[in-house]
Amino acid sequence: MDKAGIAVSVAESCRSVAAKLLFFAEESERARAERNALSVLRFQSMRARESDIVQAYEETYEWMFSADCKWNFSEWLRTGDGIFWIAGRAGSGKSTLMKFLYYHHRTKEGLRSWSAPRELVFASHFFWGSDGDRMKKSLQGLLQHLLLQILEQLPRLIPIACSCRSRPIDNMASLDPWTVEELERALSHLIRSEEIRARFCFFIDGLDEQAHDAGNTINILKDIVSTSSAKLCVSSRPWNTFETHFGRDLSRRLDLHDLTEGDIRHFVEGRLAKRATSSRVKELDARYKALVNNIVDRAQGVFLWVHLVVASLLRGLENGDYINELEARLETIPDDLDDYLTQMFDRIECEKRLEGAQILLMLCEPAIGSLPLFTITAFEGSWCDTTKALHADFKIIREGKIIENKALLAARLDARCSDLVAVSETELPIWEVRCDRKYVVKLLHKSVFDFLKTGKARKTLDRWAPRFNPHIALCGRLLLHIKSLSPITRKRPDKVCLQSYLWATRLFFRCQRQAEQSTKTAEIALIEELGRILANLIFYKAPQDSSWVALNLLTYAKKDGLLAFAVAQRLTLYVDAKLAKRSWKTRTDIERPLLDYALRGSRRLSEYWHDGWMTDEELNETHYKDADMVEILLRAGADPNERVGDDPNTTVWSRFLEQLLYMGSIPIANEPRETTFRQAQLMLQYGADLSLKIVDFRPWPVDQEFGVLGIVEDVFLKEEQVIELKDLMARKHPAKEATRRIST
Repeated sequence: MDKAGIAVSVAESCRSVAAKLLFFAEESERARAERNALSVLRFQSMRARESDIVQAYEETYEWMFSADCKWNFSEWLRTGDGIFWIAGRAGSGKSTLMKFLYYHHRTKEGLRSWSAPRELVFASHFFWGSDGDRMKKSLQGLLQHLLLQILEQLPRLIPIACSCRSRPIDNMASLDPWTVEELERALSHLIRSEEIRARFCFFIDGLDEQAHDAGNTINILKDIVSTSSAKLCVSSRPWNTFETHFGRDLSRRLDLHDLTEGDIRHFVEGRLAKRATSSRVKELDARYKALVNNIVDRAQGVFLWVHLVVASLLRGLENGDYINELEARLETIPDDLDDYLTQMFDRIECEKRLEGAQILLMLCEPAIGSLPLFTITAFEGSWCDTTKALHADFKIIREGKIIENKALLAARLDARCSDLVAVSETELPIWEVRCDRKYVVKLLHKSVFDFLKTGKARKTLDRWAPRFNPHIALCGRLLLHIKSLSPITRKRPDKVCLQSYLWATRLFFRCQRQAEQSTKTAEIALIEELGRILANLIFYKAPQDSSWVALNLLTYAKKDGLLAFAVAQRLTLYVDAKLAKRSWKTRTDIERPLLDYALRGSRRLSEYWHDGWMTDEELNETHYKDADMVEILLRAGADPNERVGDDPNTTVWSRFLEQLLYMGSIPIANEPRETTFRQAQLMLQYGADLSLKIVDFRPWPVDQEFGVLGIVEDVFLKEEQVIELKDLMARKHPAKEATRRIST
């Protein structure tokens, strides 16, 4: 080949390589955008409730697939439409049945037959309303979880779904949270589009657990199934609102509490037979059969009652009880679930009632919900004695010791809380969890939560533990927990241990917020002890990756670091007290003014705390929410026009205006405009620069530049708010009032 031919060949090869590199670069960028789009939809607790639901007892619920019944669930899977409703009393096993059906191979086989020749998209959501996590019990959590599962199963739909977002930007690359309106729009578009060639089935458990407006959720679900491309299986208690919407078609309704007699009998016989010995109870004589029949007849379809009764009888067998003693034990148990819970409550030994009441009161708090077994039982002394936590020495408890003492700790808990709580392994991946958080304590069932919140039970708890504040008490226990952890040094860069630090610190701040609200005082000593502990335990200036920087901020920020944390976490009373005792310092050592933390919440910190520092609920709690903190800082001397970072043109006020501009471009669901209006008022009152202009770089035909007045008109929808801010601007700076204009 001559030189010219070689040159042509090389050129063609280069073009081919360049084309392949361009293709791989485009594919890499597309994959990155898809990952971003999915990551925005994920939230920490989306599978938490499902993982807590116990597996169905062996060989139970198989009757659901029988063709010889009036509802014929199998036929509905293969050919049915609309909504199939599983109704059941509290404790009847609805969630267990829903989990059983969702993962059963016959369910998926029937749905594939229904969807053919189209693709099947099969998703679920399990509501849970007994803890403080908003996403577990909200319409936002439901829609976000369903959309995430759809896009995970059919990634080709990601660009289509993201095109339904409100902002005119590259929506796949956007890391902004979805609003309820955007989620509704995306789900409706995907389900109704004929071009997508898919059919959708959703299993939704616990509609009665949904916070606030169940009627709105029902209307949205009915709208989803108004097309032949989608259908739903839902469960709830038989409340009137669900009877009205779901209960009229008996072929698509199942009353679980009327149908579980055979399963209850199988469960009782199986559990007792495993423990009973042939020489005493397992002779299967008439008295033993009568004992089982008595339990089945009295259960009224409530599996939770059966579970508690069998647990009591098993304790009798462990104590060596004969059949007549088991019969006597059963006769003392009330038929009504609430009455039985009351009896269990009253049987807690007197000397253990104080600590038992304290533990139950904590687990009833929505801000707490569940706690590690280690945190609850591993430390001596009263929960109320926070002085012990303040003065206790650092005492490392090794993981081997924690594992060795697990049975003892569980026994201590059982003696103080009877069968009202349950210990289970955490749903977090085992490689992310140190042993101190491996075993988690929760209330046994939603019915126990409801029972403990009733007047009689709550009065009893308050009598056993008078003047007990669960949030302050838990803060003290969390300090002890942190003091038991190993120091993190260059030689021990233990990320699993770090997750325990992050979890305890996060929960500590959350409880402090609740304590300030309930007591109207600041727990200054506890907060500052936490700062001292972390400064002593974190010696390592770690690399700048997301899971390490969170705690570096505490040590790197030095004196003002804890105060910055307190501002971001909305500890209003603590910050007010600290600022009253010293002269004002306008700039922190981490190059971010405290006023910026108050106005923009934990936005900067949340970029670092994505892995383990804050749940979605807490990010929502600490973002855009605190006008009181802004007022405290401004009164103390904070400057709205103070520089942020190294750019002299970037100020606290300009950052706030940028945030307002963003709020004006989307339908706001979670960030309350009323609070932001009050913040804007305060900033203007304390001298914010009205001559400032903010350039919006979104893909308009030309870049738009907004003045302060233009942003106010764009963001605040209430005419009276706009008028009030205009008047304030005119009074403060009549010569500097700005107007909106388009940049050339």
